[in-house]
Amino acid sequence: MERALRESRKDLDRAQAVARTGNWRLDVNRNKLTWSTETLRMFGVPPETPLTYESFLAAVHPGDKEHVDRSWKAALAGAPYDIELRIIVDNETKWVRGRAGLEFDAAGEVVGGFGTVQDITDKKRAEERLRESEERFRGIFEHAGTSIAISALDGRFLSCNPAYSAMLGYTEDELRELIFPDLSIRRIGREIWQSFKGCSRKSCRRSKSRTVTSTSAASLCGCTNMSPCFATHPADRQALLSL
Repeated sequence: MERALRESRKDLDRAQAVARTGNWRLDVNRNKLTWSTETLRMFGVPPETPLTYESFLAAVHPGDKEHVDRSWKAALAGAPYDIELRIIVDNETKWVRGRAGLEFDAAGEVVGGFGTVQDITDKKRAEERLRESEERFRGIFEHAGTSIAISALDGRFLSCNPAYSAMLGYTEDELRELIFPDLSIRRIGREIWQSFKGCSRKSCRRSKSRTVTSTSAASLCGCTNMSPCFATHPADRQALLSL
């Protein structure tokens, strides 16, 4: 029986390490905090270290400490506890997600808390890289001298930069009421678009054609470049246009 329990404990520790999720228990009356092996590793705390609620709070990033303490006190009063916070481990900042449930005695008083903590550092770093990438694209998009627009595959304009709007003589809101083929004076515009819509990930990367485009005040002759922006689902694909 003892051997089976040890093996089960090892399996649990291995599973938590793979999931990067540990568990904890807090005896509220004794202020005694118990962490699983994975939680100890996550926080960089040696085994057998005596822990309290204040021990946990000391590891929290200074910028999150007040929010975490306020959230826990609210949980003791009945509010849900599901927060994301930063912790400092060996001078490195990590992101974790903490969730908890409370335990009550027969009189309805809180006697303990039990919960999980998940290392979400990689997720947060990926989100930050994506945010920075989107900001770079937005900066290039807005300030590019080349006129650029983004369209759905049915030709509806989703967005355009100031250069595109200025060249065609339409505001961005006005363009959203149009579809790309509407701007073409010649039938070739619709033929170009139908050809582009047939592009697949492997068979087509770009369509480049000469066309005559109608503006709000005149006509201009230009070269339209169309590049597909592939998404996971074909219905979510978009087109990047430059004129």
